[in-house]
Amino acid sequence: MHFGRVEHIEGIDLRFPPDSPRTEKFLDLLGENRTEVYIGCPIWASQKWVGNLYPRGTKSTAFLKTYSRFFRTVEVNSTFYQLLDRKRIELWRDETPPGFKFCPKVFRGITEDPGSPQIDSLIAKFCVAISGFGDRLGLPFAQFPETFGPSQIGLLRRFLSSWPSALPLAVELRHPDWFQNHALLDEAVNLFYRHRAATVITDTLGRRDVLHLSLTQPKVLIRFQGNRLAPQDAQRLSDWAQRIAKWRSRGLEEIYFFTHQPEDGTITQTGFLALEKVLGQPAPDLSPPTQQLELGGF
Repeated sequence: MHFGRVEHIEGIDLRFPPDSPRTEKFLDLLGENRTEVYIGCPIWASQKWVGNLYPRGTKSTAFLKTYSRFFRTVEVNSTFYQLLDRKRIELWRDETPPGFKFCPKVFRGITEDPGSPQIDSLIAKFCVAISGFGDRLGLPFAQFPETFGPSQIGLLRRFLSSWPSALPLAVELRHPDWFQNHALLDEAVNLFYRHRAATVITDTLGRRDVLHLSLTQPKVLIRFQGNRLAPQDAQRLSDWAQRIAKWRSRGLEEIYFFTHQPEDGTITQTGFLALEKVLGQPAPDLSPPTQQLELGGF
């Protein structure tokens, strides 16, 4: 995730904002639900993880199967760049254990041109494809570009009206005019709530305004952009652990938390740190294993 990436952290206000009054009121509506927390990475097919997360000699075709032993969810960004074949998605599904969740990003032909006359057809094709995830489908998310502002809320309403009610959805907004005091504008919150759309909360150093902490459904997707394992990363994750603990105590049903870093090599370390901070799960021992999975060349 390049959005909001910075080279220098000096002078950035890293204080974690409180929940907005509207979020507090939304939490009051929830019952005593059991919360499922899914923590993972934005990719699984990184060869930089060979010799660390993946034993040396692991075939690239075994990456996902191995990844799913450590993390319960993954972002699927390849669905953003092209409309994938349902059969390919079913193959991914079959490589993961029960309880694993994929969170596909909505095809950019939809979110980058929401006024297209083909929008309904594109949404239908995308949803047919991702239905191939079956019970492994987590929370799909639509990422609208920074140029998409509140003046285009009519197109956002059209998109949400066209999305199948049987499929979950979260929405990520980036234009600065959508945010005020670390909250989404009321108009956006009302629209999401009516259409049963969850929010994407982005925690990135260069755009602190998008750390909006607005909830509109009993589920949320959080995208955390780290800073190369700087000490502030650990503190920010501790802040998230406290807020997630609060939301769990108030009955939020599903929380998806994805750890990003500027370089692939530190993504899994950040993911393990999030597991430790949020769930109290110690990092696995990644010393050379006694058994290797599907050894062979790439």
